Amino acid sequence: MMPFARFRTTNKDNGLNVRKATLPDFQQVSAIFCRNSKNLCKNEPYVFRAPKDTTRIETYIRKLIEQKTGLFLVMEADGRIVGYAFGYEERRGSVPFQNNRLSFYLDGIGFDEDHCGRRYIQIMLESVIGYCSDKCYDDIVLNVQ
Repeated sequence: MMPFARFRTTNKDNGLNVRKATLPDFQQVSAIFCRNSKNLCKNEPYVFRAPKDTTRIETYIRKLIEQKTGLFLVMEADGRIVGYAFGYEERRGSVPFQNNRLSFYLDGIGFDEDHCGRRYIQIMLESVIGYCSDKCYDDIVLNVQ
């Protein structure tokens, strides 16, 4: 499967589009990220602490979109961003035959409340896998909570 391909939903006639994020996307992505963070803080307060404001989150999302050695994808439905996935690459290996292994770490994935079904997640993950396949990574590591 080609990454960032145009996807069509099976039960409706509106299309889903997965593409690389651009800087203007950070506000919509930040809003989804903040809602998801609030839910984590509510459901697991012993693990996650609620942020005082959105400034730090917006700066974080902006930096992730701008980085050159990573990937930040967004999913659009009806012209608005409804989900995201991001990750980074890393060379690793502690023994001689692993010294040049290049791995991709999927570090975050999130969707708005109306688009968090399995089909949307599957489409996003297939796009990440397609990207990783094109880049010839040795490993794909799921590094999300």
